[in-house]
Amino acid sequence: MIIQVESVQDKVYQQIKSDIRERRLEPGEKITIRGLADRYGVSTTPIREALQRLHADGLLIFKRRAIIVRSLSAEEVHKIFEIRGRLESLAIEWAIARIDGEAIARLKAIVDQMDNGTDLDTWRELNRRFHTTIYAYADSEHLLNFIENLWGAIDPYMRLYTLSVDSFGEAQWQHREILLALEERDVDRAQNEVLRHLNHTAEIVVQALMSDTGHR
Repeated sequence: MIIQVESVQDKVYQQIKSDIRERRLEPGEKITIRGLADRYGVSTTPIREALQRLHADGLLIFKRRAIIVRSLSAEEVHKIFEIRGRLESLAIEWAIARIDGEAIARLKAIVDQMDNGTDLDTWRELNRRFHTTIYAYADSEHLLNFIENLWGAIDPYMRLYTLSVDSFGEAQWQHREILLALEERDVDRAQNEVLRHLNHTAEIVVQALMSDTGHR
């Protein structure tokens, strides 16, 4: 993909981040500045700047003579989901009073769209939109940034979830249970449903990572 000159630094950053997220750059893969410059059709300067930002995001490891896409162990993935559970429970607590009828309608529309036979990548994107739409109502930029950084760290492994389940029926049922709790302004129930949803996802991703199939 050749990137246009306009906003080249941000575009390079977003493209490399997307390639890591979608596993076009695999966890554990060694990358080079020159190789990426050739890949995206830009000079090495925006590549260097993008890699520094991605390193700060925790997506890359800088070694003495190598740049490596960060690879997470099953234990690390499990811990990230646990941290997400704590932060997303807090986001629910702060958001629930601000979630009005219009917000519920937006969330229902997202879930309905997820039900309509979307492809795997679209489903993952809608799943992320569903959750971040809720957490945006917490009205805390810092909290949302923490949550989104954790989503970014786990994104390369979410493909394992979509490839491991026979259907999204269980996840969709959980989404609707979260919605119902939000609509009823039942904060404890909403938090419990989010935790159940995250535990369900974490179990499948960790099992896939620990299996031979999960590493291919």
